Amino acid sequence: MNGQILFYDIYDYYYPAWWKQPAGIILIILAALLVISIIVLIIWLKKKKSLSPEQCALRDIERLQPSKCIIRQDFKKFYFALTALVKQYFAKGYAWDVTDKTDDEFVVFLEKQAQHQAFTEIFKKIIQGAVEVKFANVDVIKSQAEEDWKNVKTFFVQEVKKRSLEKGSSRHNKNKKI
Repeated sequence: MNGQILFYDIYDYYYPAWWKQPAGIILIILAALLVISIIVLIIWLKKKKSLSPEQCALRDIERLQPSKCIIRQDFKKFYFALTALVKQYFAKGYAWDVTDKTDDEFVVFLEKQAQHQAFTEIFKKIIQGAVEVKFANVDVIKSQAEEDWKNVKTFFVQEVKKRSLEKGSSRHNKNKKI
């Protein structure tokens, strides 16, 4: 052999690289599929988050159905979720720091803002009943919970319409300038 040392002369056994073996190829394909799935999931979640605060609130209020409430605890959870939903909307939609406020503090805050007077009056009535249900364990009439739910839902529907009209008119004004 002319003094040349071959690869097989040094080592007793030779194993091909793991990525050249069938199991390695399958592992690489699975890893690539996992990465692609994660990327698709991230894109889908970002697209889902692109809803406006009004649309998110409307979606959440649709999920929160008073017709599902049967016992006192259900109504208690319903009113906690309803008031939290309204606070979250104003926190996201208007960048007001209201999530840490009590219900009464929130009503006072709304009155000071003077933007939603009609809703403030409705929300005061909702809060009066909700406080008794949430903290005094008072039984609630199902029709009252449904009425409160409808009032909040109507407010969010009006907000969605108002915001979409504002966006439409701003687009219309941009087109006129061009």
